[in-house]
Amino acid sequence: MPYLQTPNEVLARAKNLMLQGRDPVSKADWLLIVNCWAFNFPADMALLECKLLCAIFNAPIDEEDIAEIVMFQTNQQNREN
Repeated sequence: MPYLQTPNEVLARAKNLMLQGRDPVSKADWLLIVNCWAFNFPADMALLECKLLCAIFNAPIDEEDIAEIVMFQTNQQNREN
């Protein structure tokens, strides 16, 4: 059973994986963070979770970018299974 994490914990984990622990400052940094989130969330929840986290952290990316990333990552997951 998955355990609950705070949004700050989820962001910290993605920063460690994608940005060597540094804070995201650019749109490119945030795109990497969203890619990490989209890959690690269950496919059926990834879009909602990524949109919510981007809203919480005021990420400078739009919903179209988020949807594109989630679609790519969930398609990758489906190919691996």
